[in-house]
Amino acid sequence: MSDQAMGREGKEREAVKALTCLYIAVEEHVAKDVGRKVMAALNALREELANRQGQIDTLANFILRSVPGEPSQSQGAVDTAIRIITTLREELAQVTRERDLVLAEAVWAMEQVVGAMECGVAWRDLMEDVKYLRAHAFLLSPLVAEWRKRQKAGQP
Repeated sequence: MSDQAMGREGKEREAVKALTCLYIAVEEHVAKDVGRKVMAALNALREELANRQGQIDTLANFILRSVPGEPSQSQGAVDTAIRIITTLREELAQVTRERDLVLAEAVWAMEQVVGAMECGVAWRDLMEDVKYLRAHAFLLSPLVAEWRKRQKAGQP
């Protein structure tokens, strides 16, 4: 091989070495950058997980302190809360239906009382009219006698 060919081969080897070093350096830089980003993402996820775990722990402690008989099943705090809320919603719906029924019955009873009171007022007024008529019957006697005559005669 000639000196010139050997020189070219040596330069090529040097260039390949330089490119390899550059590639390794770039690869290390990229790997470090990716590594930093991955670690930052993992740290953020750890913080979020700790925050959510804290919220779940708060919910669990609230349930233990505030809801008699809980935990009654082998569930986590979130499932227990869902079960409790669902049960309370069903109970509220039942109480609402019962309340509406009682209110409807109360309205009906009030209407009956008002109707009876109106009848009582009308009856009282009628009785007062009868008393008045009895007290003043002597004034009406000639009119009543005349009316009876006309009725018998078929006259209005």
